Amino acid sequence: MFGLLVLVLPGWAGGLEPIAPPAADLRLGHPAPVVEPVDQTYLMRFVRKVLVQRVRDGQRYENVYTPRALAELSCRVSVTLRRVGKLVGTADSDALPVVSACREAAEAALADAGRDKPLSEDDLARLTIEVELIGPREQVGRGNESPGQLGLSFEPAIHGIAVRSDGKEVLVRPSQVISKEALCERDGLVDHRCNRYEIAIDGLQGELGLKRDPPDREPEKVVFLRFRSTHLYEPHPGSEPVRLIAGMRAIRPEEVTRRELSSAADDLARYIRYRQISDGFFSYEFLPGRGMYWPTGQNWVRQAATTWALAVHARQRKDRASNEALERAIAAFGKMVAPLENRRDAAYIATPDGKHPLGVTALVCLALTEAPDRDRHADLRASLLNALAAMQRGNGSFRTRFPPSTSKSSQDYYPGEALLAIARHYVQTRDAKWREVCDQALPFYQSYFRENRPPMFVPWQVQAWGQLARTTLLQRYADFVYEMSDFLAATQIESKDPTLRIYEGGFDVHGTGRAGISTAVYVEGYVEAVRTAEAMGDAERADRYREIIRKACRFVLQLRFGEEECYYVHSPGEVIGAVRNTPINPTLRIDHCQHALGALLGAAGLLPAATQPHP
Repeated sequence: MFGLLVLVLPGWAGGLEPIAPPAADLRLGHPAPVVEPVDQTYLMRFVRKVLVQRVRDGQRYENVYTPRALAELSCRVSVTLRRVGKLVGTADSDALPVVSACREAAEAALADAGRDKPLSEDDLARLTIEVELIGPREQVGRGNESPGQLGLSFEPAIHGIAVRSDGKEVLVRPSQVISKEALCERDGLVDHRCNRYEIAIDGLQGELGLKRDPPDREPEKVVFLRFRSTHLYEPHPGSEPVRLIAGMRAIRPEEVTRRELSSAADDLARYIRYRQISDGFFSYEFLPGRGMYWPTGQNWVRQAATTWALAVHARQRKDRASNEALERAIAAFGKMVAPLENRRDAAYIATPDGKHPLGVTALVCLALTEAPDRDRHADLRASLLNALAAMQRGNGSFRTRFPPSTSKSSQDYYPGEALLAIARHYVQTRDAKWREVCDQALPFYQSYFRENRPPMFVPWQVQAWGQLARTTLLQRYADFVYEMSDFLAATQIESKDPTLRIYEGGFDVHGTGRAGISTAVYVEGYVEAVRTAEAMGDAERADRYREIIRKACRFVLQLRFGEEECYYVHSPGEVIGAVRNTPINPTLRIDHCQHALGALLGAAGLLPAATQPHP
């Protein structure tokens, strides 16, 4: 197994604090040390003064003033020095009054950084600093328990790991768990989609000799604990510190404005264009913690969806660069067009993997529909639409892959994408034959949804039936849009805990209490639901859905990489403006950026132009 790098013996500290009793909040446990912004600035500047004084004349910096709010705070402190995301030195203090702990950790981090060659003042001027204040530790298990079982006690990206043995303690801070891109073995292959806590605990058990036969220590005397921390980072040397929660700056509700959403969408389009490679497609996945593009894996549905997102951006924002990138991607897919057997007027996208998903053809068709110059590819679009219609069965459902593929997939994704492409074409042409295809599908997919309730089914189907509802003003289409949207609304997260507010507005469709970038997909559906309600004269419903969008967009904006969040990123240009998968998994996949682009661009059109305070 490929593990997570952890700091073990060099991080041992003595003089241990007592283990905190169980907290009332079972999910999060005890809070991190509370430090007001003005005191966060004080601590960061104090640490830099300590470093400068030590490098300049070898003397210890003595503070002459300690803010009253910090005078009674004691904890362990970690100080980390970095240069453009690269770790230069790091160290932990013992449990001391916080100012003294900052000085001890800073001096130890400086010694760690200068173990080969002492740092100069010029070196310090180029280094950024992280300060992490360590909260109370509470026991979650012992060394004789499995890493998988122990890992269940940690809230991803929020908790750090502590381990105690022989009167000493080592820390793996939350910031480290996020920044170290773990690798593991899955089905005989190296993978990066791993449980970071399980791997870190496994590595700690190995370093402590608990896996040897016999073990170096008595496993039942090794204690594993969890803790929360206050993580401060200066984006530039000497700048004001930023408080990071799960490696992210918390986005305030009042930041969700039309201007901010439009700006973020434009930046996502820029990032997607940056990821376009010479063949017209897009690099699929980037790992910020390793500074590398993942060498394996491809998904043609997501490549097609990215092409569609560029088309929407090019048309709505009249963006020439996005249109040029769009045409390169269309040309690339054009080389994959194959005639549908026994249909001279129909063609589909034959993917190189031989699977030929219905969704690829549908999404390429949508890209051609939304392109600024719709007439340029009219013949190709017509043949793709004919192929989509040809895949409909007598009961209204769609076959999900074009022959000769024999693979099967569910009705959750591809049919909704096909119906959306057909509905969009109907909206533009009012050709009744395309609405007949949709009407034939409606009873089947209504029954399918009511029997299965799959969340991933909702955004595509809402967009398809919403297009028809606001074009025809027929209530039966609108009612299905409302039914699906109301079902999904119950999964939106609201949290009273300040830490868990990082998830506020996200959609927890799996009941984990957490959310990820899939929230952007659901926003795309709600954008159409608002437009449907407005077209049908249901102002109350439109306002309710608009508020759902506003909250969800706050969460999506928070997943974006900002410059102030690149504490561990070696190449910030590869990540700034893109969106993470989840707080604990900052992998940047091209389809995540595509969905966020579509969601934010659509949402921007529904908010008032002027910035307005919002509760």
